[in-house]
Amino acid sequence: MSQFVGRFSLTNNVPLTVLLPSTGMSAVVISNDSQFSLFASLNGTALNKTIPAGIADSMTIPNNSFNGSLILVPTQQLSIQNSPANFVEVTVYGRGEQVPGIYPVSLNRLSNSGNDLGTQGILRAFSTNTLAGGSHAIGGVAGVTPFLKSVMFTAQKGSAADIAQFHITGFDSTIVDGGELWYEGNYATGAAMPPIHEVFASPLPGTLGGTITFNGPTSVNAVVGCVVTYYLN
Repeated sequence: MSQFVGRFSLTNNVPLTVLLPSTGMSAVVISNDSQFSLFASLNGTALNKTIPAGIADSMTIPNNSFNGSLILVPTQQLSIQNSPANFVEVTVYGRGEQVPGIYPVSLNRLSNSGNDLGTQGILRAFSTNTLAGGSHAIGGVAGVTPFLKSVMFTAQKGSAADIAQFHITGFDSTIVDGGELWYEGNYATGAAMPPIHEVFASPLPGTLGGTITFNGPTSVNAVVGCVVTYYLN
């Protein structure tokens, strides 16, 4: 399972050391949302890569064998006055995991327009089919606000028809009434519930340093899942 290590500010020609998890990794994804060219290396190894400004790229770790620190050195500042962002985001993938997508990739920035809150950073996603009686959270990173872009709930009941209630909590209550959303759907006997799918024109914000939590129904003998896309800003 991927793990978001964090977001870190960058200063020209000042090395940054990021301590990575000690459980072993298959890859590191580095999102360089800055005006710097970023030299990335895995401490104590010959693995290194230069990541241009505004690019996300991955570093594959042979044999899932690395445990240590990532060294990042920002250099070659571009001529951008009042750059809207100078930070890097680091995500790691565990032993045997495959990095989804194709890298390198350009980082697209959503701009602020009208009443759109706007976000900066890369679009993230997760999916699970273990939401029956359980929950999953995004965010929980100090100094970072989660923004929900879209959500889709799915459910299948194995024996008898029932009603499923899905509950999302942790929103900014000045934007989302009560800081929560409720969705309801019906299970059919032995058949899948029509998916509940919503894409928000303006991503819904959580709170600074807080989490947005997706809570599934408590129905027994049910396979319940969700697919979420979101930003961390």
